[in-house]
Amino acid sequence: PEPLRFGERMGLDAAAIATLELFESSDGSTERSLCALLDRTRSPLGARALRDTLARPSTDPVELEARWDAVEELVRRPGERVALQAALDDAGDLERRFARIAVGTAGPREVAAWAEGLQTVPRLQQAGSSLVSARLRSLLDGMPDVSDLVTRVGKTLAPEPPGLASAGGAIRDGLDAELDGLRALRRDAQSALLAVEAEERRRSGIANLRVRYNRVFGYSLEVGSAHRDKVPADWIRRQSLANAERFATPALKELEEKILGAEERIEVIEDRIYTELLRELSGAAPRVVRVSAAVAALDVAASFAETAESDRWT
Repeated sequence: PEPLRFGERMGLDAAAIATLELFESSDGSTERSLCALLDRTRSPLGARALRDTLARPSTDPVELEARWDAVEELVRRPGERVALQAALDDAGDLERRFARIAVGTAGPREVAAWAEGLQTVPRLQQAGSSLVSARLRSLLDGMPDVSDLVTRVGKTLAPEPPGLASAGGAIRDGLDAELDGLRALRRDAQSALLAVEAEERRRSGIANLRVRYNRVFGYSLEVGSAHRDKVPADWIRRQSLANAERFATPALKELEEKILGAEERIEVIEDRIYTELLRELSGAAPRVVRVSAAVAALDVAASFAETAESDRWT
C-alpha cells in the first residue's frame, strides 16, 4: 500500500477525466485518447504507471523539474533511450506476476517468466550507465540487486516448466537427491526389478526364478516347487501356488514400496520444493517493489522522450 498525499497530486474526478479525454475520446474510442497518444511504453508496468501519471498529475514542482530533466536528456541521447527501451521490452509484468507469487498462486512457467524479467535490471543499468540527470541516476542506481532471486529460480525450476505445479516436472533434475532417485526409479523400474531378479538368481542358484506382480501381494520372486529347498533363509513366503511358491526379500519389498509410492512421493517432494521457492521469493517483496517501481518510471520517462522527439513536443 502506498499513501496518497493530498496536495502532491491534482485531484481529477470522473467528469474531468472524461472531459479531458484522458483515456477515452468523446466517442468512446481509447485509440484517440491522450493516453494512447502518449503511450510508447514497453512494459505493462510502464503502461499502468503512465495511466496513473495522467489520472493523478503531480503538482510537486521539484518532481516535475526532475522529470523534465530526465525526459530532456533521453531526447538528447536517443542511443541510450533505445538501449533502455530494448531492455524494457523483456521486463514483462513484474508487479502482477510477483503478486501471484506472494499469495502462492503463480504457476512454475509464470515464475520462470518473472525471473527472466528481473534479468532486465543489470541490462537497464548498463544501458543507462552514462546518463546524468538526477532522476534517471536515482532510478538506475536505486534498483537493488535481485540476481540471487534469478539464480534461485534458475536452480529450482526445470528448463521448460509446466504451467501448473500439479502437472509435475516443475523441479529441475539434480536439485534433490531423493527426487532424482524416484524419477530414475519411475523411468527404470523394469531394469531395477530385473537387477533384483538377477542378483537373487545368482545368490540362490535357482535358474528359472522370476519376478512376478500381483495386485494383492505385490512384487514377488516366483520359484518352482522343485526348487523349494534352494530358497535362502532370509526370503519371506508370500503366496503358495499349485506348482510354485512366491517369496519376498527385504530388497524387493523396499523396491516395491518405492515403485508403488514413487508417483505420490514425487508429487509431495515437488510440492514442498515449489512451496518453499514461492515462500522464499515472497520474502524479497521490498526489493521487488523497488525494482518494479523503478522499471515503470524508466519506461514512462523513455515513453515521454520518444513522443517528444517523434512529435516534436516540449
